Parts: sequence; C-alpha cells; structure tokens
Amino acid sequence: MRITLKNDFHNREVQVNAHASCGQDGDFTVILTKRQAQRTKKLLCGIPTCACSDEAGTRGLQHSPPGKKIALILVQKF
Repeated sequence: MRITLKNDFHNREVQVNAHASCGQDGDFTVILTKRQAQRTKKLLCGIPTCACSDEAGTRGLQHSPPGKKIALILVQKF
C-alpha cells in the first residue's frame, strides 16, 4: 500500500510503499522496515541533532487516504 507520511514541524511529506493492515476500527497499521524508516527520517527531517520527530521522521497525526488514522510499526530487521 502506498501511504503518505508527514512531518508537520518541517512541513514535509514523503510517499512510501509499505505493508499495511486494517484494524476492526478501520484504522491502518503500517509496517516499515528499518531501511524505510531511515529513508523517511532523512527526507522528512534531515537534521541529525533535531528532536522534532520519531524514528521514522514523522510528527503530527498520520492519516491514510480515506481519512483513517495510521499507526506505525518499525521493524528492526533488514
């Protein structure tokens, strides 16, 4: 599934192809590999000492295309 992740502090966004599953409440759980998380962090916030975001560089609410919330899971493999 192609999703858009955002960092509202730096006003940036990036699109990522990731595995996603839909929960009973309709919200999505998105699984990012370690490499995908590193890539999104670099594109969303490329400042090494900045503390504006999480491990994937996201900040603020993340929403899927139909407007449902997204929960990110980072995989430490790969």
